[in-house]
Amino acid sequence: MNRFKPQAVISVWLSLAALCLCCVTAAWAASITIKVNAGERKTFQGFGYCLDEPTAADANQWPEEERLKLARILWQEADFRFIRCWAHEQGGSLQSWTDEVGNNTKPYVDEIRGLQPNLVVLLAPTDRSHRSAQDHANFYLQMIGKLRDEYDFKIDVTGVCNEPNVPGRFSPAETATLVNLFRKGLDDLGMQDVGIIAPEVSNVDGGGYSYGNTLKSQVWDKMIGFGTHSYGIAMTKDMMDIVGDKDHWETESSGDFAHGPAHILSDINLGITHWFAFYGYRNGTNCGDHCLINWNDGDPVFEPQAHTMLEFAKLLRVGTVMRFCESSMTNDEHYQYMELNRSKGPLPPICAAAGVSSNDAWVIGLSNQSGCAISGQYAWAAYPTTTYDVTVHVEELEGEGDVEFNIRRMKMETGEIVDEGKLTMSNGRLTVPNFVPRTVASLYTKQPVAAGSVSIERERSRRDKVPSLRILQKGAHIRIDFGVDRQSKLRVTLHDLQGKTVRTLADSRFGAGKHRCDLDAREVPPGTYVVAVDLEASGRHQRSFLGLCGLETSRGIR
Repeated sequence: MNRFKPQAVISVWLSLAALCLCCVTAAWAASITIKVNAGERKTFQGFGYCLDEPTAADANQWPEEERLKLARILWQEADFRFIRCWAHEQGGSLQSWTDEVGNNTKPYVDEIRGLQPNLVVLLAPTDRSHRSAQDHANFYLQMIGKLRDEYDFKIDVTGVCNEPNVPGRFSPAETATLVNLFRKGLDDLGMQDVGIIAPEVSNVDGGGYSYGNTLKSQVWDKMIGFGTHSYGIAMTKDMMDIVGDKDHWETESSGDFAHGPAHILSDINLGITHWFAFYGYRNGTNCGDHCLINWNDGDPVFEPQAHTMLEFAKLLRVGTVMRFCESSMTNDEHYQYMELNRSKGPLPPICAAAGVSSNDAWVIGLSNQSGCAISGQYAWAAYPTTTYDVTVHVEELEGEGDVEFNIRRMKMETGEIVDEGKLTMSNGRLTVPNFVPRTVASLYTKQPVAAGSVSIERERSRRDKVPSLRILQKGAHIRIDFGVDRQSKLRVTLHDLQGKTVRTLADSRFGAGKHRCDLDAREVPPGTYVVAVDLEASGRHQRSFLGLCGLETSRGIR
């Protein structure tokens, strides 16, 4: 016989009350502020993805019309710039693996290059099969030379070993040795313009810090960029501090609809300059978080990660000069800096990245990944589902009055645009209301917004190698912006009108994209000067661009 239990009734009423309270609370949005700190940081260089020989062979067999349609979406509309091509050594001869790359990868890359003239090809040597670092380096250097000589397939950048931190591969010191061996070997092949990135460790964790510190102390000047992968732990503030001003290539990353957008925004905010999805295409299987497009029996399916990657590729264009964003969730660094680090707790609910594009427009990306639980090997715990009113505070626009931003909101899973409109930023602050979970927001100004500097003159070279030169002056401070379409050794010099070199401003190897050097006008006599950009070819600097831009250094001195 069932007996009446008053405590059970009380429990039911308490449960109902709690449920009602939750419903009422859900109707109110929480508040969070993203502060966009003043000051230019790294220049974002663009997006890319990885490619292996079997995938290239499959894709080469697809109908040309469909293949080109997909390629145009990625390489023209979204302006992807980088492709990472695997190269193997396991269980085969040097010639057999060279032929795999030459016969399968090269036709794929050539087709892409026809659509994207700024394509940069990164070679990815795989794990260790040879006993010594010398043998490992020799194998891949021979492959690089044979690809050039036998297949006319020239790479722009190379790694030295995929994930050397995996047990049985290469220690930090051995990886530094590999960088030295690759640099000398490439120079001996007459390929001084091929850059090196390293170490491409599997995660940004304690082991990754060890590789970073070792390479920084031993071979930093021989690398055009530092490289990592990103699975269980993405970019962190600690690694950002180690890498400093050097370009940071994230050459593999996982991501589904839940943490894909957070991954992109968090990494770029923390200093990533080159961001790669793991694979672009996969054939015949549900690739999930391993690729962007699944070619399923002739029916191309855009996976969830592709939607937000394409959205942010169109927002954070190549050449965007980033600022550093911080969240008002300051209970620890994990939330303040919006790090994706599963060892520190749930995924931060809001991630952001902001900068100024090459046309001087402000761009801001936001994602709300709260409540997005992720299962599997690389799982992050989910922050509770929360709708936010997100206030964006841009320090550099505090004195600009009202600035109109366009806003576009999109669902992570489907890429559906759910809202488009305008928001007004007043004295550096605007609020994105009711920013619901599982959505991203893109904010951008259509008109350039002044940031304090005045452009004196801008010229474009007729050469592809050096697409731009810009001189900016504010008081006695002179900033020279220049760009290259691919990794190159450049010298930037200041000359008087008689052609005499007054000052060498830069003489180094630069990655593709925009760069800068600075000059204090008080260090040279007043007068008109010319900036020259020289490109190194065959070991010698050759005049590539002469900026016909007068520079009166007397400004700001008197």
